[in-house]
This record gives sequence, C-alpha cells and structure tokens, in this order.
Amino acid sequence: MTPTVMDLPWGPDFEAFSQTARRMCEADPAGAVGEEGPRDRVGLWQQLSDLGWPDATDPTGTDGDAASLASVLGIFVELGRALAVTPLPSAMSGHELRALVGAPPTGTQGLSVPLLSDRQDPHRAAMTLSGDRLTGTAMFVPYADRAEELLVESSGEGGSRLWVVARDNPQVRVEPLPNIADYPQFAVSFTGVMVDEADELGAGDDVESAISLVQQRAAVLMAAEVYGAGCSLLDKTVTYAREREQFGGPIGRFQAVQYLCTDIAVNLHLTSAFLRDAAGLLDRGECATGAVSLLRMQAAKTAQIMVHCAHEVHAGIGYMLESDIHLYTRAAKRWQFALGAHGNAHAVVSDLLGPNEEVSS
Repeated sequence: MTPTVMDLPWGPDFEAFSQTARRMCEADPAGAVGEEGPRDRVGLWQQLSDLGWPDATDPTGTDGDAASLASVLGIFVELGRALAVTPLPSAMSGHELRALVGAPPTGTQGLSVPLLSDRQDPHRAAMTLSGDRLTGTAMFVPYADRAEELLVESSGEGGSRLWVVARDNPQVRVEPLPNIADYPQFAVSFTGVMVDEADELGAGDDVESAISLVQQRAAVLMAAEVYGAGCSLLDKTVTYAREREQFGGPIGRFQAVQYLCTDIAVNLHLTSAFLRDAAGLLDRGECATGAVSLLRMQAAKTAQIMVHCAHEVHAGIGYMLESDIHLYTRAAKRWQFALGAHGNAHAVVSDLLGPNEEVSS
C-alpha cells in the first residue's frame, strides 16, 4: 500500500508575490520598526495599492484571472517577516465582502473597512437597526480613521443586513484604542446614523454566509503574518545562539537552548501545514470551518511560544530597546488576541474531534 502523503503546496504564484513583497519591504526607506513599535508603512501601502493587490483575489471563484488565497499568502508572509503594518488586510476584506454580496468595487484607492459582528467574539461589534437608524459600537477596528467608507453589518429588522456608510458621517465617531502593539485600532460608534435603500448592499442568509467566509479568509491572512514573523524571529534566535558565547563557547551548544529553538521551529511547521490546508479548502470552495479553527488555535499558540522561546534564548538583551525581540512580542500580543482570545474555535474543534478527545491549547 502506498503511504498517504500530505500534499500542501503553496499557491502557483506564491513565490512571485513573496519575492516582490520582500523587495518592497526591504526597499522602503521608512523602515519597519522604531523603538516605539512597528511603524505604519505609508509608502509601502501606496505601492501595494498601486499594484492592485487589495483587490487581487476573487472569493466568488468566477474570475479566472484573480489570484488564489494560497498565492497571496506570499504577500502576508513577507509583511509579517518585516513586521510591516499596512491597511492591506482590511482593504482586501472590504473588497472580498463587496464581491460576495454583488456590490460594485470601490477601486484600489478607496479604503473600505468592514465593521462586522465577530462570529468568534460577538461582543466586539453590535450594530442594531431601528427604523432607518443604525446605532451601536464596533471595537478594535483597524484603520477606521483612514477609511473612506465603512461596511456595516446590522441586526434587528430583517435579520442581518449590510450597509455602506461614509466615514465622514457626522453621526460616526472614531476613537483610537491604545494597545501594547501600537497597532492602529479604533472604536467606531454609530449614534442614529440614517440609512436608506441606496445604502443597503445585502440582507439575510447571503450576508451571513458572505461575512463568515470573509472572516475565515481574514484569519488565514493573519496566520500567514504570524508565520512570516516567526520565521524571521527564528533566524534571529538561531543566529544569536550561534554567536553569543558563554562558559567557553556559543550558547547554542547547550541542549536547553536547542530545545527552545526547536519549539519555535516545530510550531512554525504546524502553522504552515494548517495554513496551506485552510487556504486550499477555501480556494476550492469547500467547507473550511474546522480547518480555519485549527489554524486559529495553532497560530495563536505559535505567536505565544515563538516570543517566549526567543526571550529565553536572548535573556536580558531581549528586553532592551537595542534588541528587536520586544517588537515581535508586541506584534504577537495583537495576533494572540485576534486569533485566540476566545473559546469558539476550541468549541468547533472539540465538536470535530468528538466527545472522547481533548483539545490542547
């Protein structure tokens, strides 16, 4: 019998996207990070936008020239490797949501930011429709301050409905949310925002399924950033273990240090496998609920383990501003919160495994 082989290739254009994105990140004169944390790469975002990457994908599967999700992961791996902060994830989710509900695209220069009820954490966004007025608050919305329009899901009359609201509406309030990652996140409040038929993009089950799919695809892109950052951090940690000498030789000769580096590598390999599996299922239009839940759990775990092990190897120098390790720690806190701060993914995986199996966090 021929043994089963796990066939999990990246997308056909993965390398082309990766190499281009890496060159752009390396050439950006602003640099990826400062002592205060990852910098918003304005120049890099303009390049990404000019290339048309925010709308490079087609989640409907009808555009044969569109890039696959597995292929564009190459972009996000490199953005994670460089700790590059850009609106690309929000822009791509906005484009895909519009495509799935049949709304016309806004183009690559206009930033559409989704305000969606999080299926993993329903407390993050709660917008209700009463008559023709939208009221509520969405938390932790990236780049809401730079959006030209907001794609808003509401509950209430008529079930789930999707609306487009101008960011500069006087009844829309955007407030920054300071965080350890220094990531541009905001609380967006609606106070009786008036909407009409022209503002509605969709309603009912179609909106529900579109939002669920967009959120799954967004989780895959974020996990790719974790993987890219982890690869960079592993390189730095192994290099330090080879070069740092103590007790008459490099600390990398000690088995305890080797175990710490191995822990990073093993979790990165697992994240990579789950990442390619989930992206492949989504590209084929198959159910990926379980695969994405597994990926969320593993990527959140990887984000935690990779910075813990890196700090263990670097010891005190890892906490100095002269070291880059604390920058990965800041970014990892955001990824942990976004991917694994709730129990819904665990519940999905538990249902898949059955009553006699346990989910390891």
